[in-house]
Amino acid sequence: MASYISLPIHRLHQGTEIIASGNLDYKVGIDNKDEIGQLSRAFDQMTVDLKKSQEDLKGWGQTLEERVKERTKELNQAQEATLNILEDLTEEKEKVSKYSRDLENAIKVKSDFTSMVSHELRIAIVSDGSA
Repeated sequence: MASYISLPIHRLHQGTEIIASGNLDYKVGIDNKDEIGQLSRAFDQMTVDLKKSQEDLKGWGQTLEERVKERTKELNQAQEATLNILEDLTEEKEKVSKYSRDLENAIKVKSDFTSMVSHELRIAIVSDGSA
């Protein structure tokens, strides 16, 4: 009678060690119709559920990893586009600065020319008026 109780318990104990070591395919497989048999079947079902959950997590992990890779690729492309835009803006800013300096020089030349022509006209008018 003692072996009828202790042998299934010993098999359950061995099963827990085997499963704890990572072998989720192991089945304790005690067919007794008593509480120990029920415990064994529940334990085996728990192992099946654990293996399925582990496989699901691996699948989700792979899906998540793929999504992270895709998003990283998108972000890298966006970063490259942003850098290109920044380079273009920097070039345009330099062009605008050059055009602004050229315009300031042109305005100064026009002002100097207008001043000189105005001065020459005043001299010509004064010379004609006094002659």
